[in-house]
Amino acid sequence: MYENTGTGLQKMAHERMLDGQGRKVVKQRVGNEQRQEDLYRNIREDQAHNFDQAWNQMADRVGFNH
Repeated sequence: MYENTGTGLQKMAHERMLDGQGRKVVKQRVGNEQRQEDLYRNIREDQAHNFDQAWNQMADRVGFNH
């Protein structure tokens, strides 16, 4: 997590990659204002749910429980 105490900006990101595809969620907050940005690599927004399911299945198989 990134925080700038001078401006009050707090920012964090979470990214997952699997087989050349990826999804990244960036959240930021300044005071009471919050914003979220979803970024996709080699997938469309409507494929995000399927990507998350595939990633979770792989994580379970290799013992990286989310």
